[in-house]
Amino acid sequence: MSYIDKSLGDGESWLTLSTQEIALPNIKGVKVTQNFWGNILGYGKIRIEGTGIDAVELPDIANPIEFRRAIESAKEGSGMFRR
Repeated sequence: MSYIDKSLGDGESWLTLSTQEIALPNIKGVKVTQNFWGNILGYGKIRIEGTGIDAVELPDIANPIEFRRAIESAKEGSGMFRR
């Protein structure tokens, strides 16, 4: 997972590359899903929803709530995120 300036992307392995990107202004919502153990151990899945049919689903990552806050903070810092 990488955050590069104004877009969010996800790559695969070093042999193949498949990316999904949503530009920061096009992110409409970030959904965190944690099961019981994920909540206890601090991991979960992230779904980043964009305009239209775009969505990026990430596998289990550490600190998903903190990651969601980082996305929201990046959008607020650029004046794009309003609740």
